[in-house]
Amino acid sequence: MNNGQTGSVGNESGNRALRFVRENPLGLMLCGLAIGLIAGALAPVTDVERRKLAPVRDELLEQAQQAVDDVVERGRQVVEETVAAATESASKHGQELVAQLQHDFKLESGAAGA
Repeated sequence: MNNGQTGSVGNESGNRALRFVRENPLGLMLCGLAIGLIAGALAPVTDVERRKLAPVRDELLEQAQQAVDDVVERGRQVVEETVAAATESASKHGQELVAQLQHDFKLESGAAGA
């Protein structure tokens, strides 16, 4: 590849990058945010940060635990309601089936006796 071709490839790459930035400003912002978050996560936590953020962390953990407890409790209630409804439905269906069998048996008994 000669220098003319190398320059052309470089210009083309630059144009594509510039076009991407113009067409996707939100994507570029999100990419920058992700890079910042990764850099922040990799940086060591200082004692000052640890002391200042501890109350916030504790509050967030408490709120998260409360949310989990609420979801578990609601799930337990839904399961109990579902089991109760299924039990009631099965009992009703069983009673209807017994009544139908008794009715059929009486009809067959009556027909056999005739």
